[in-house]
Amino acid sequence: MSLGGGDPQVILRRIRHGFIICDDTELCDKIISQDVETEQRRRNIAKT
Repeated sequence: MSLGGGDPQVILRRIRHGFIICDDTELCDKIISQDVETEQRRRNIAKT
């Protein structure tokens, strides 16, 4: 299953973030930035 290139996890995450409906914007930003940090950490580990 291909969604037009890119890491499937990243694509799924983008889709998920696109559909976040949240009254607490600060909380949403926190969730998204945590996700980004986790993704960057995972990629750094994959490189080594």
